[in-house]
Amino acid sequence: MEVAEGLGWLRPHLDAVAAGYRTLRSDMDPIPAFEQTLADVLDEPSYKRIQAFFDGEHDAVYGPDAGERARTQLRESLETEMRHDPAGSTAPTTSDDRPSTVGERTDIERFYNENPVRRSSEEIPFGNRWSWGGRSVTWDVFWVVETGELVSYRCGAGGDSAIRVLDRLLGDGALPVEVLRVERDLDTVCALVGDWEAVQDNRDSYAWLRERLGLPTS
Repeated sequence: MEVAEGLGWLRPHLDAVAAGYRTLRSDMDPIPAFEQTLADVLDEPSYKRIQAFFDGEHDAVYGPDAGERARTQLRESLETEMRHDPAGSTAPTTSDDRPSTVGERTDIERFYNENPVRRSSEEIPFGNRWSWGGRSVTWDVFWVVETGELVSYRCGAGGDSAIRVLDRLLGDGALPVEVLRVERDLDTVCALVGDWEAVQDNRDSYAWLRERLGLPTS
């Protein structure tokens, strides 16, 4: 499941939000189920934070009506997730509790839980349509300002549950989050990713990015 710019901090909560929404939708229409889910799942500071975003507090940064668009996008993503996997699914688990380092993978909840600075940091997006190998998945690439981590998050139109199903079918067991590079200087990061807005829609663009960063592509 993908989130709008400015709501990257919400990613660790998405599984709980999706599960709560799935439960409430059995008795409620989408809009009230969505609003109630956020109230039930998020703690008070997080709930106030997302409602302020929806109400337009950051529209000056992310564009006119960005808050309302984010609200609609998240609600529609939850509907898509529920239709695709109504019974829910279990994420792959691992006994490796080491913090992520360049080239290592983790899941989105662990990524943020390992380092609280990540959760509170601003994130600068570098596209969410990176593709590789013709699979019906994409990668969201973003830079965590406070840690200097350039991160990829495997996502797709069907949401995280769809990716888990795909992973089981393919048998690769890959976890969706990878730290691609640690670089504290934003100008250097921008130089590394190049003209990403023009490149990300190309075939195998994510493989191109990995090669550019000196990471394996096989």
